[in-house]
Amino acid sequence: MEMTRAETAAVAAVDGMPAELLDAMGRLVITPHALTTEGQRNVPADLQPGESLAVFLARHVPGIESGAWMVSIGGAMVPRAMWARVYPRHGQLIACRAVVAKQAVQLVAIAALSYFTMGMGGIAGGAFMGMTGAVGFAAAMGVFVAGSMLINKVLGPKVPKPGDTPAARQVYSLSGQRNSARAYEPLPVLWGEMRVTPDLASQPYSWFEGDDQYMSTILLGGVNVYSVADLAIGDTPIASFADVNVYHNGFSGMPSVDVPLLSNVDTIAGGELMDTTEWVTRTSSADAVALGVDLEYQLFHQGDGGFQTAWLTIDVEYRAVGAEAWLPWLAGTRFAGSTTDARRVSFTLGVARGQYEVRARRREGPNPERTTRQVQWSSLRTIQPDDTDYSQWGRIGIKIKATGQISGSLDTLRATYRARPLPVWNGLEWVTATTREEGLSNPGAIILQTLRGVYAKDRSGKDVLQWGYGMSDEQIDMEGLKAFMLHCKANGYTYDRWITQQMSLQEFCDEVALAGMGQFAWTDGSRPTVVFVGSGQPISAVVNMANMKKAGFSVDYALGNAADGIEYQYLDRSTWETKTLRVTAPGVTTMLNPARVTGEGVTSEAHAAVLARYHLAQSLYQFKTINFQADIEHLDYRRLSVLSVSHDLTQWGYGGRVLDAWIESGKIHLQLDEPVPPMLSPHMGLRIPGERDYRVWPMVAMAEASDVVELVGEWPAGVPFPGDDLENPAHDTLWCADFKPTPGYRVRVTSIEPEKDLAGAGVTCVPEGPEFWDYVLNGTYVPAPNGSSIPQLGRPVASNLRAQEQVNLQGDTEWYELHAQWDVEGDYDHAQVWAGRDGSELRLVDGRATGSRTTFRIDGAGEWLIEVRPFNPSGQVGRSAAVLYITRMADLPPRNPGSFVVQQVAGGMRRFAWAYGGDRPAALAGVQICYLPGDVPLSVASWES
Repeated sequence: MEMTRAETAAVAAVDGMPAELLDAMGRLVITPHALTTEGQRNVPADLQPGESLAVFLARHVPGIESGAWMVSIGGAMVPRAMWARVYPRHGQLIACRAVVAKQAVQLVAIAALSYFTMGMGGIAGGAFMGMTGAVGFAAAMGVFVAGSMLINKVLGPKVPKPGDTPAARQVYSLSGQRNSARAYEPLPVLWGEMRVTPDLASQPYSWFEGDDQYMSTILLGGVNVYSVADLAIGDTPIASFADVNVYHNGFSGMPSVDVPLLSNVDTIAGGELMDTTEWVTRTSSADAVALGVDLEYQLFHQGDGGFQTAWLTIDVEYRAVGAEAWLPWLAGTRFAGSTTDARRVSFTLGVARGQYEVRARRREGPNPERTTRQVQWSSLRTIQPDDTDYSQWGRIGIKIKATGQISGSLDTLRATYRARPLPVWNGLEWVTATTREEGLSNPGAIILQTLRGVYAKDRSGKDVLQWGYGMSDEQIDMEGLKAFMLHCKANGYTYDRWITQQMSLQEFCDEVALAGMGQFAWTDGSRPTVVFVGSGQPISAVVNMANMKKAGFSVDYALGNAADGIEYQYLDRSTWETKTLRVTAPGVTTMLNPARVTGEGVTSEAHAAVLARYHLAQSLYQFKTINFQADIEHLDYRRLSVLSVSHDLTQWGYGGRVLDAWIESGKIHLQLDEPVPPMLSPHMGLRIPGERDYRVWPMVAMAEASDVVELVGEWPAGVPFPGDDLENPAHDTLWCADFKPTPGYRVRVTSIEPEKDLAGAGVTCVPEGPEFWDYVLNGTYVPAPNGSSIPQLGRPVASNLRAQEQVNLQGDTEWYELHAQWDVEGDYDHAQVWAGRDGSELRLVDGRATGSRTTFRIDGAGEWLIEVRPFNPSGQVGRSAAVLYITRMADLPPRNPGSFVVQQVAGGMRRFAWAYGGDRPAALAGVQICYLPGDVPLSVASWES
C-alpha cells in the first residue's frame, strides 16, 4: 500500500523540526487506524546498530505482534515474513499502518469506497494536464432534470457544470467555426478521428510578390494528434486552389518538414501618401528583428496617343524608438507606370532587436494635369522572434496565392485529425489500433492511454507528459479495462472528440466511460478501472432474508411525472454537424416534456439511439427502488453489480438458509429454515459457499407448504455438498425457491452506504430484467413483469398476450382485423383492450371483453401496440399485459391473376377469363386488359380500388 496524502504531508516536519534535519536519521510514520489518519504519529527513527526491522517495530509499535499491520520502507512493501531479515538504513522512511482482519479487508474496502466515491474513486478532479479548472464529479443522482424529470439511478447523463451557458454545452460542430488563436485557453486534445477547425499557431499575414498577393497561415496541431488529412478552405479541398504550398511539421504519423514561414508577425495599417510631401509615421511592435513595408501604387499619364509613363519617388526611413536620427531604408526609390493597373511591392529590412518608428513619403507634389500618381502604404509588418517550442504539438504551414482566389482573410481552414495509435486488447493479445475500425476510438483503450499518459519529446529530446495521469500498469486495473474494451467493441461504442475547453482528467474519464455505458471508478481505493452495465451480465451475489438485516428491507417508487421522451444531441460524423435524435416514450406521438441530453464523443446515430433509449429506459423500468441493510461480511459486491434478490415481503421468490441436506435413494432432500408454499412449476436455487450465483434444480411440486423439499436431478460432481464436513456446514448454503427457472428478482446495485461503525451497509438497487435491455438495444417495449408470487389482492392478472392479423374481402376491397388472445388469473370479470399504431396514443378498441379474446378492425399496416387491462367484478383494474405486433399482410398491393385465358366465340367476339390462386383473397376494383396491334392480348393486370 502506498502512503496516503496525509502520510506524505505528515513527514514534512515533526514538532516543528525541519524535514531535512530528520532525513539524516530517518522517520517512522505510525497510522493505527486502517481507514483514516486518526491517531497518526510521526517520530524519528532511532535505529540501533544491527537492528532488524522486526526488533525496531517491536520497540515502537504497540500490538505489532498481532500481525494486523502493513509496513513499507521507502514506499516498498515488506512482507511480514521478511521483517526479521530486513535491516533498514539510516535516513529511510518507514511507514506502518494498521489493517483490518484478513477475511474482512476486501469487504471493508469495497464498502468504504462505494460510500465515499459511489464507485467513482477518490482522485476526482485532482489531476489536470494541459487544462485547468477545478471540476468535481456529480453525485449519483436518482433524478436528472433537463427540461423535464428523467430517472437515472444507475448511469445518468453528463451533468452541466454550474455557470455553463447553452453555447458552452453544445456538441462540437463545424458550422460557423473559424480559426482563432484562443489566447490563454487550454491546448486542444484529440481522441479518435475528428474533422476540426484548428487553432492558429500565429497571426496570419500577407505580402506581395510582383503583382500577386500571398497569404501565410500557420495552424496548431494539438495534444495526441498523429496525422492530418483532407485540408480544406471551408468545404473546398485546398488542392483545388492554385499556387498552394502546405508544410507539415511535428506530426509523428507523417513526414516532417520545416515550415519556411514567419510565425510571429504583427501587421498594422499604413496610410495614403498624399501629394503634400509630408511624412506618414507608424510604430512597430516591440522585439522587432525585421520590418516589412507593403506599397500599392497606380501611375500613368493620359497622353494624346494613349497611356504614357509617369514617375514617382518614395522615401522610407526608420529609427529606434527614442533615437533622434532617422536612418534611410528606401531613399529616392523610383517607381514607373503606364497603365491603370494597380501595382504592389513589398520590402523587408533586418534590424537589431527592438521597437522602431517607420515613416514614408512621396517627393512629388500635386499631380500634373492628366497624370495619376496614387500610392498607398498598405501595411507595416513587424517580424518578431518566436522562441516557442512547437515540437510537442505539431504545426501546419500554408502559403497560398490570394490574388484571384481568396477574398478576405484565410480563417476557415479545416482538416481531419487522427489520434496516435492505441494499444487495444482483442481478447487474445494486445494489438495496435491505427484506425477507428481497429479500435482507435474504443473508450476502454482511450481511458487506458489516459491513465498511462500521453507523452511527447520536446526540442531537447526529453519525454514530456502532455495529458493523463502518468501511471504504471501496476497501478491500473488492467483486467477491468480489458473487459471494458471488449464490451465496447462488441456493442459498437466509440468515443471521438476534439476537446478545447477546460476539463479535469476525472471529468474526462467519466465522459469517456459513459459513452461505453460505464462509470470510471477507483477500485481498492487506489487502482482506476471502469465498471459498466450491459445485457446478460452474470449475477455477482445472491441476497435473501438470510443475509439481510432485520427490518432493513423496503421498496420505494418515484411517482413524479417523468419525461415523455428524449432529445439526444450528438455529432454526426457523416456531415460533421450537430444533430438531435428524438426518442418518444411508448404510446407518445408528440413529446410535450422531453428531457434534453448531450452525448459528448458520440458520432453515430446508432450509438446515440442506444444511449438515448438507455436514459429513457431507466424512467420506464427503474422507477422502483429496493433498499436493504446487509452485514459487512456479506458485502462482496459493489455499485453496478447485478444481484438476485428474494424476500417474503414482496415474494420475489422465497429464501433463507439450508438447515440440513441428505441424499436418499439418489434423491436430494433439503431441510429449510422456512417453509415453501406450493407452486405450479417450482424451482430451487442453491448458492454454494464460494460461488456467486445460484445452481438451479427443478423441485418436486408439493400439495401444501413444507420446509422439507426434494430436488429433481443429481448433485454435480466436484461441488461440496451442504454439511458434508465441518468446513462446509449446511447453514452456509443459501436457498431461493421460485416459480421461475431463474429464482429471485434480478436487480442492479446503485449505491452502498456503510453504517457509521462499518458493521453493515445500506444497499440500494433497481430492477433490471431482460425487457429493459430488449428496449435499450432493439427499441422493443414490453412492460416488465411484477415477478412476485403475491396475488393481486383479488385483482386479476393478464399475461401471455398474443396477436394475429386477418385479411377480409368485402366486394372488391379488403379490410383488416387483429385478433388478440390472452391468459388471465385471479378474480376476473372483463377486460379493456387498447391499441395504437406506430407510437400513436392508445385508443380503446374493446371496452368490455368478457372472455380472454377479442377482435377489432385496424385502419392500416404498421407497428401496433396492444394492451389488455383486466378488471374484477368490483371494477378494480389488475395487472395489464401488452404486446407489440407488426403487420405482415395489411396494405399489400393487389395481386396479378394466376391464369389468363382468351376464347373466341361466335360473331367475332372474344371471351376473357382469369383466376387467382393461393389463400389470400383478391381485392379488386377492376382489371385492365392491354392489347397489341392485331387484336392480340398483351397482358391483364389488377388495380387498386
